[in-house]
Amino acid sequence: MAASSTTNPVVSESAPLVLIVEDNADLRYYLRSQLSDNYRIAEAENGKKGVALAQEYMPDLVISDVMMPETDGFELCHQLKTDERTCHIPVILLTALASPENKLAGLDNRADDYIIKPFMRMNCECGLAISSTIAKCSGSGSALHPAFSRQL
Repeated sequence: MAASSTTNPVVSESAPLVLIVEDNADLRYYLRSQLSDNYRIAEAENGKKGVALAQEYMPDLVISDVMMPETDGFELCHQLKTDERTCHIPVILLTALASPENKLAGLDNRADDYIIKPFMRMNCECGLAISSTIAKCSGSGSALHPAFSRQL
């Protein structure tokens, strides 16, 4: 299975790996452009490929859309959080589904955070939520936490 991966030559090979799972190519590009200065990025265009890539590469963070073909974000989150190999990986669901029922469904599937689109700027709303999720899930010893703090 081919994974789309973006490497910024300035980013260290030891930088944390963020897996973006999003079927909208424009939004994948936007997220990649916002994160690639500090993180290695892997991408999948649907939940089925996202689960496979997470199991193969063990990313430090997964950011996933909810409404996607093949496997949606709720199922992706459920599969990752119920697999002892991947249950430790923080998962942020990023979606236009704003109802309390959808947010509850995301949290019921053990999502670490649920961010509603559209977000105004990555470094404001989404960036703060990502930073908060990393701090909550991984503690201050996380490889991701210092980088997000510098970014914000």
